[in-house]
Amino acid sequence: MRTAILTISIALFAFPVFAQTRPVQTPPGKYPSRELHGGIEISPRGAQGIGLRITGEDENLNVSILYSELILSPLTVADGKFTPESIREVIATAQKFLRRLQQDFKVPAENIYITGTSGLIATNVQELANEVRQKTGRTMTLLDVETSVQLSIAGSIPRRYKLNNRWYDNRNAALLIEVAANKVQGGYQVNRMSEFGGGQTFDFVTFELPKGTAVVASEANKTAGAQADRQAFARTSQSLMEGSVRAPLRAEATKKLGLTTRKKVYLAGPIVRIMMATLFTEDQRTFIPITTNDINTFYSRLIADPDKLLNPDLSRIQSDEFRQIQETGLQTAKVALTVKEMIAGAEILRAIASELELQNKQIFFPRFHHLGRILSFVRLQPEEAAR
Repeated sequence: MRTAILTISIALFAFPVFAQTRPVQTPPGKYPSRELHGGIEISPRGAQGIGLRITGEDENLNVSILYSELILSPLTVADGKFTPESIREVIATAQKFLRRLQQDFKVPAENIYITGTSGLIATNVQELANEVRQKTGRTMTLLDVETSVQLSIAGSIPRRYKLNNRWYDNRNAALLIEVAANKVQGGYQVNRMSEFGGGQTFDFVTFELPKGTAVVASEANKTAGAQADRQAFARTSQSLMEGSVRAPLRAEATKKLGLTTRKKVYLAGPIVRIMMATLFTEDQRTFIPITTNDINTFYSRLIADPDKLLNPDLSRIQSDEFRQIQETGLQTAKVALTVKEMIAGAEILRAIASELELQNKQIFFPRFHHLGRILSFVRLQPEEAAR
């Protein structure tokens, strides 16, 4: 069976900011089954599951996150293919999420969707998709870069913001940049008026740079040598930035003016999440302002003493729940990325900040960006089915 490739009308991305963005654990059977929906997202680093309650209609929809969980089970690539062992492991994780959504949260099977991110790059992606279908009974929808960015923008960037008691269009002034393991991608929304008075619709401009934290780290390691210390490795990583990030980004910016003209930048990805967890340990806001100085501070501390940086004092966090979230996040980060990958990621952030002159812009970390794609995808499915 062929894998479904998602094509969504961009007009559907006009839904409002979610009423509830903090995941909560919900007693089973509390809500009508028609309101319950679930999603499982498979990516190179593993899989995550999400459970939602969707109520209301049209512009009055409420989307609440009832459950979310990430399990790292990386898809290993050998000779250009995902290894059979890693495929089995990630599918076992997806099966676990499927059981939990159905048994613990009472989500109907027909309301659970599985997606594969645009980062699934291997010659046997179709084999992975076929295995998912065979083991779960659900078709995995593969997302291309453009759709992935659209879903991320819709799921993690507020549509509006309020200033002096007036509401303004936020997404039309914002740029999303995500630094991932094997790529840097992002984009922005552009408002477009439909012909013949059809109302407002949206275009999306996306970009992709083919080297992310893991790719740059691997190249730097080969050049500097496996025995190179952190400083030598950092210098080598920095020397790769012109060809890996700066020049490709400049080329994209000549064709996509929003990369340089947008005044708000939402910066996301695992390396950004690690930076925020180490520098802003007590900040619980959904959108945290950051500066280029913060990026440089993170880089300097990472080079000087990564053990100290990655083990911050969390005792001042008053909320037991949030302290546990931060502890879990830091432990996950240490498993997901090596110190060298973190250094490469910090170099990428510095190169992006310099090339796009982020010191002159407002920069935000969207805390729930990692849920944005799958959240948006699941949110849109009832509407798609009704069309």
